[in-house]
Amino acid sequence: EWGPGYMFGFTNEGLFRIWLSKGDGSHLNITPAWIAAPTYKINQWNTFRIRAVGSSFKYYINGTEVYSFKDSTYAKGYVGLQTTLITASEGAVYVDWAKLTVLVFRQ
Repeated sequence: EWGPGYMFGFTNEGLFRIWLSKGDGSHLNITPAWIAAPTYKINQWNTFRIRAVGSSFKYYINGTEVYSFKDSTYAKGYVGLQTTLITASEGAVYVDWAKLTVLVFRQ
């Protein structure tokens, strides 16, 4: 199973959702439902960014923060980006490339 960690999802209709994956196939909702992201561009290229610092998480779509939350369930684990095709009439979802930058701050 995937996890444990946090899953950041989006659809081809411009909706997003966030889950906490327990790693055993179960999950908890961070967002209560799918949320419309006004900065998402349907049928165009979009940029997604997830910033995790300690227990603080921020989710950005096209440079605009769309959601932030605090959760200290996992001190380490996975962070995933999930794509979902809701309706074929709105086009497909393609991933051109993904880049992960891990920054470690020493005190």
